[in-house]
Amino acid sequence: MIDPATDTCAPGAGHAFPVMLGSPTAGSSERASLSALEAQALDGFEPVSLELLRERDLLQRTDTKYLLPRRILPELLGQLRRDYRVLHAGLEPSARYLTQYLDTPAYDLFHDHRRGKRVRFKVRLRHYLDRRLSYLELKGKSAAGGTKKWRRPLEYLCDALSPDDLRFVSEQAAVDGSRLTPSLVNQFRRITLVGVDLPERITFDVDLQFQNDESSRALDGVLVIEVKQTRFLRRSPVVQALARCRALPGSTSKYCVGTMLLRPELRHNRLRPTLARLERITQCSI
Repeated sequence: MIDPATDTCAPGAGHAFPVMLGSPTAGSSERASLSALEAQALDGFEPVSLELLRERDLLQRTDTKYLLPRRILPELLGQLRRDYRVLHAGLEPSARYLTQYLDTPAYDLFHDHRRGKRVRFKVRLRHYLDRRLSYLELKGKSAAGGTKKWRRPLEYLCDALSPDDLRFVSEQAAVDGSRLTPSLVNQFRRITLVGVDLPERITFDVDLQFQNDESSRALDGVLVIEVKQTRFLRRSPVVQALARCRALPGSTSKYCVGTMLLRPELRHNRLRPTLARLERITQCSI
């Protein structure tokens, strides 16, 4: 239950996953802000209506990801105003996300991803800080390459899972929920655009920060874009805009990136190109 003194979830019966909210990396909002050019670019977007937002839920979809320098974001947004609406968190056109990823002690879910296993899952407690909402979320990749997401509401900032929550994990994912432990904390700021004419959502993640119980890492100057569609549409305005930027899609899981950065002793040979790309982007941003 929520502790009224701290506005967080107090320890109770259940499987507890302590989120490192008190540390500067995982809990600070000072660094998570938009630049003046980014804010100006977003001013030209109309807000999304609740009706359109419901129509673009896309819990079952195809995801296409891009890893780019953040400096291109204002110019890219300027090309998308006519075809998309922006999702606001209160009065702001962006929102802060705090995520506690869960994995087995042997990092089985991470290894499924880095091996390219066709059916794989991520399990997380995601806290939508500006909307004051929390969910237990599972994200699964099917053998056909599609993405499906399941989620259950939690009390805001709660870090304890009930037996029913653990059963929910076990039923949806190929993993015993009771074996999961905290593996990574991730925080970022997200801009979400919703397609007017096409069934798609576009997310732009910046100010990415990662932390585990031993170390932390911030990815300054990095932009992660995810194009979420019912099926991949080359005629999508954002796909065409990204092609004009010579951006190439790739495999960019924030969980895998954070795990590779903070647990380099784990095998990740197949993911080395992603780390090399990140290194080039961060070096160019200095």
